[in-house]
Amino acid sequence: MAANSDNRLKLRAEDDEDLAVVSAFLQDALLPVAEMVYLPAEQRFVLVANRFMWERPPVATGGRSQFNRLPGHNSADD
Repeated sequence: MAANSDNRLKLRAEDDEDLAVVSAFLQDALLPVAEMVYLPAEQRFVLVANRFMWERPPVATGGRSQFNRLPGHNSADD
């Protein structure tokens, strides 16, 4: 498991133990069907999921809380 340069978590499961870790990370995630694909030539299933980052506490910012902001995130972009 590793975070790429834009701080998005990328997970890869190669065995049952890895799949258990991916499953734990994806618990309660939103998985749009349009963001899932099987790539037969690579024998790979790929998906994009949105999830609340429970492992990161909320950050107070000027009277309102911003939950789970990534480092360098500009709230003006919201």
